Amino acid sequence: MGLAPRYVTLRDYLRVLRANRLLILTVALAFAAAAYALASKEPKTYEARTTLSFAERGEDIELLEGNGQPIVTADIRPAVAAELIDRRESLEAVRRELSFGVPVARLREVVSAEVTTPTNLLAVTVRWGDARQAAEMANEVARAVRRTETRKRRILVRAAAKSLRRRFRRLNPQDPLTRAAFQERISRLEALAGFSRPIEIVRPATVPGAAVSPRPVRNALLGLLLGLTIGIAAAFVRDALDRRIKGAKEIQEHLAMPVLAHVGDTSLGRVPATNGNGGLSEAEVEAFRILRVNVDFTFKFPPRVIAVTSGLPEEGKSTVAIALSSVSAAAGRRTALVECDLRRPSVSARLGIARGPGLSDYLAGRAEMAEVRQELRFANANVPSGPMNGGRAGGVDEQQSVVCITAGDTRSQSGDLLGSKRFKQLLDQMRTEFDLVVLDTSPLLSVVDTRSLLPLVDGVLLCVRASRTTREEADATQDALGKLPERATGLVITGLRQSDQDYYGYYSYTTEDR
Repeated sequence: MGLAPRYVTLRDYLRVLRANRLLILTVALAFAAAAYALASKEPKTYEARTTLSFAERGEDIELLEGNGQPIVTADIRPAVAAELIDRRESLEAVRRELSFGVPVARLREVVSAEVTTPTNLLAVTVRWGDARQAAEMANEVARAVRRTETRKRRILVRAAAKSLRRRFRRLNPQDPLTRAAFQERISRLEALAGFSRPIEIVRPATVPGAAVSPRPVRNALLGLLLGLTIGIAAAFVRDALDRRIKGAKEIQEHLAMPVLAHVGDTSLGRVPATNGNGGLSEAEVEAFRILRVNVDFTFKFPPRVIAVTSGLPEEGKSTVAIALSSVSAAAGRRTALVECDLRRPSVSARLGIARGPGLSDYLAGRAEMAEVRQELRFANANVPSGPMNGGRAGGVDEQQSVVCITAGDTRSQSGDLLGSKRFKQLLDQMRTEFDLVVLDTSPLLSVVDTRSLLPLVDGVLLCVRASRTTREEADATQDALGKLPERATGLVITGLRQSDQDYYGYYSYTTEDR
């Protein structure tokens, strides 16, 4: 009992999402709004990028290598330059050239360099709060790299020319061809030292037109996704911690009892009487007609005395008892309704009849049977016309009326009265007089009264209210019934909403249908 998995089918998951849709939506929107607000308050950041190319003529490289100079090839020079940008002396040179003051430590944070593949270009990126300054900073970094690389290459070329000139002085004056070749190479190196440009800025940075951050819309969407995730998780945590039994299927599986009727939440607290709190609609009464038929065919024998009870108050037992009595009488059965809830009676107020004398007065010997019986006539299948003859018996069509015995004086010791021999004799007498006697009893878990009379009845209708009764309450109610003599018991699930998947509604005939 109660050990069935909570989530078995997709329908179970959808039930949780539907029941907690407001929570999920609220959390998702709250996260989206918070993300948007935080992003809107952040300072804007602009990104400027410049691209540098490392290329050199092959004859120049051959000229240098032929003179024993170490040459960094073009495929690794961008990576070397990228490391150069992060050096303090490089950033200090950039800081001096900028028209606005920026600390070196701050430059190191906002400047980044990466080698793009497969072009092998060096991309310098600057992220700064001012668009114009970001572009200026990126271009200055590129120029600083170009200056540094050019200076290093020219120093290398001059060193090669100087080394070749020393070798030229040691040549044999009698070898004019060799001296002419050396002289040509020296001239080429001296010329290369004047115009060598091993690095070029192929794409200078331009002033960015839009900020790269913050992005309020993007952050809001991310916040929405995060909120949905947290909201859904919260919904399932809430559902797991919620001990209430939600739907008819869950109630039936938990209690392992046959379900005889589903009663909507709009029916609770209302009675099919014109002098009560308003009549029930045709569709609502149909649920109680189904209950009457199911009682006859579910129990092994047609019960004469049925107790309608629940685990705790406010689960719809009085509504079920009154409505079952009315549809039974409308079906032509001799029916009696006895209010056995002597602690919190409600039948007289709902039906608009006299509160006493009633059952407690009869059991205490203060009134006779004729004094406590009140009779209600029903104008049609589901609407009673009200008390007849001042609410007392006599002068009615027996097949369309309900004999009602209210609780009476509630100051009596109800537990002792309902367990008395006089009450048993009353039920035996009513068995012979009526086709169906409906007892509106007290809640099982609140007081002991109902446990005293259940051994005297033929069947029990246990009312369980969806989305209110907890698993522990249902278990306690079933345990209480298990300690009493076994009686035919069926479930009446109350409080179902039209949005519940276990609420089916009822077909209503119209004039055209007939």
